[in-house]
Amino acid sequence: SRNVVGLMQTLRCLLVIDDAPANLDMTALERICGKGTHVLLTQRSTDAQSFDLPMLDRLQSSALLGLAPVKCPEAVFDKIWGTVKGHPLTLSLILAAVNEGATWEDILEDCEVIGDMEVGGRRLTDVLLERLRPSLTKELSVFAWSGLPVCDEDFLSFAIKPLGIRKLKGNSLTAPDRNRAIRLHDVVHASLDGSWCTKERSVELEHLLDTYLVEASRGEGLDLWRNARVLLPKLEDMVARGGTPPSFLFALLTTWDALETRPELVGEPLEIVRRMAGRKPGPLEINMVIESIEQLFLYDKERHDPAAQDRLRERLAAFDKMLELPSLTLREIAELLHHKGKALKRLGDRAAAADLFEQVLTGPVPL
Repeated sequence: SRNVVGLMQTLRCLLVIDDAPANLDMTALERICGKGTHVLLTQRSTDAQSFDLPMLDRLQSSALLGLAPVKCPEAVFDKIWGTVKGHPLTLSLILAAVNEGATWEDILEDCEVIGDMEVGGRRLTDVLLERLRPSLTKELSVFAWSGLPVCDEDFLSFAIKPLGIRKLKGNSLTAPDRNRAIRLHDVVHASLDGSWCTKERSVELEHLLDTYLVEASRGEGLDLWRNARVLLPKLEDMVARGGTPPSFLFALLTTWDALETRPELVGEPLEIVRRMAGRKPGPLEINMVIESIEQLFLYDKERHDPAAQDRLRERLAAFDKMLELPSLTLREIAELLHHKGKALKRLGDRAAAADLFEQVLTGPVPL
């Protein structure tokens, strides 16, 4: 969406490519660098030209562990140094474990595990995270539930409160990321298994997400879009499973680009409306159907499907059937009339569309 190459060639730029693929063509990158422009890449694999970031030296490592409330015995530090050297994240996890109540004798036992790695032992990171389980299960369960290393700060704050975010950061479990996003270190995320999120907690988190999305939909900002974009794979998985609240599909429909749309997850709007007959719609249920009709049309249109307008014309009846539902709010009625007008405009019936728009503008909720 932005001409990064043009910026690199005309301005002094620093381009950072995080977790770059191993097959990235460095020569091609060099060719597009203008005067004063540099590229910094991080990769999980190394080659002869890679620069390995130095670990902490012994003095720095000792100073880091010296922040613990109980002084690290020299013999324990010697064992830690001999086991992990100056690996910053591991040292931070050790510090976090001691801050959360583990003794230095516990840490000494944890270090013994590292010697068993070649014969099926557990990683030191796994063992150290176990020390944090009593105090951080609630916080880390969100990431285990989503299967993603990153979560939007707004939803995370809603689910675990700002205190929970401070606990994650204070225990050195997070890595820098874009604004309004909380990302776990890769090694921490890789250590989370199903035991970190029970079935009961999964149900609770789904309910929290539904509540959050409904509330976010009432705002004027981009909170709903931003959270749905981050949680897109998780939302798609849950909707594919079935039985999810309307807010989940609504979030997908308002977030997908036209060609990202997955019609098999959307379903047929007319059939959805038939199942709503005679009852009060749930939160965002009307909006979900409205967005379904619009997004399916845009999907057909972007694919140059000649039947796009015919399908939209058939689905017009869904608006009238929803207007017959009991207990609609004034806003839901206005949105139905507005979006029916949009559909009519797309079908070329501009006069009928204008009538509906005028009806909304003179009504109690002039969108």
